[in-house]
Amino acid sequence: MTAEPNISVLVPVYMVERHIGRCVRSLFEQTMTDGVEYIFVNDSTKDRSMDILLELLARYPSRQSQVRVINHRENLGLAAARITALDLARGEYVINLDSDDFFEHDMLECMYDAAKRNNADVVVADYYLYYKRREIYIFCHIDSDKDRLVGNLICDNGGCGRMVWNKLIKRDLYEKYSVRPLPGLNIGEDMIVTARLLFHAASICKVDRAFAHYNKSNLDTYTSSPRYQEILKRFIVCDFLSDFFGGQSREISEAINRHRFQIKALALTYSPRGTQHQVLSYHPQLTYDKYYQELAWYWRFPLRLGFNGYLRSFNVIRYILFKFRTIYRYCRDLR
Repeated sequence: MTAEPNISVLVPVYMVERHIGRCVRSLFEQTMTDGVEYIFVNDSTKDRSMDILLELLARYPSRQSQVRVINHRENLGLAAARITALDLARGEYVINLDSDDFFEHDMLECMYDAAKRNNADVVVADYYLYYKRREIYIFCHIDSDKDRLVGNLICDNGGCGRMVWNKLIKRDLYEKYSVRPLPGLNIGEDMIVTARLLFHAASICKVDRAFAHYNKSNLDTYTSSPRYQEILKRFIVCDFLSDFFGGQSREISEAINRHRFQIKALALTYSPRGTQHQVLSYHPQLTYDKYYQELAWYWRFPLRLGFNGYLRSFNVIRYILFKFRTIYRYCRDLR
């Protein structure tokens, strides 16, 4: 392609051989046939993901001139793969897709039409949570108040979602404000990007349809299961956003503190026993009594025990809840 494309689709690839076929087909069968470039970044995957991608590319000759494949010599992580793709993108708009997820076939056409009709910097759509035997439709909401919009995003409180893959974003926003993920931060990296982009966007519009299918059944991705050390890195996200917004909005500052409490609770939930006192020492001003409503109802009692230092009782109940969760997920996937 010589002319600047309308949309750049950015796809990091790592350990997704069971899913990448569906992802690639959903892209190559888009109803928007012209003005699209696809940038796949092989993050040094160790499975057959790239072989499957290239085999499929051979079956779609009309797409071959639209595809670029970039190879990392070593595994650098999701954030670095997205940076590589974004630095190479030439489209007027950019959209990300994780290679174990997939799009509805008319997503690019509908999102781009909405962007042009509304002269929008960002277009947001609803999405699906995809499980083995069912899907859940997730509605997104765009608040007209920018502070509330960003605050809801940070707290994941009924807003437009922290992720990048349900948003078509004008590339100039990335470039004008030097917005990139933080290299090495592969959990919570979306929020660092979307919070800044939505804050800077002059015009945001919504398409009242779900297009992206977010795969909740893949256990092999960058962020599939919470690990204690990765959870702690989410504090970096909060610190970054706190520095960026600089206390200019009380609503956003409070949203960041609420998210810090969510991270602290998650860290305590997944922490080894020997680290739990250390977790409790983080941000001691974020007390259970003030922020307990940020927790799922079934974790409130055990985490009240944990935050108040009754760690032996907390660990017993934690073990039981984890067992029940395993049984529930198994039964859910059988349906």
